[in-house]
Amino acid sequence: MKICTDILVRDVPENTDLILKSKAKKSNLSRNEYIVNLLNTHVMIDEIEQVKNSYEEILKHTLVALNKNTEVMQQIIETIEG
Repeated sequence: MKICTDILVRDVPENTDLILKSKAKKSNLSRNEYIVNLLNTHVMIDEIEQVKNSYEEILKHTLVALNKNTEVMQQIIETIEG
């Protein structure tokens, strides 16, 4: 069973509310569902950023290895072709 909490947000500017309603409608969600999704995404940002940074680091190492492999392959081709 999932336990949920109610949160009351006060003093939301009218324009902000209109934009939220519009974006919720475009997403085929209620305003509440849309805001809950926003909050869920927001609380996960740090974790998402860590994963992104890890992938970027892996990509850098992979590119270095690919470049070295390309250099070696080029040397092999030059040696074979004389």
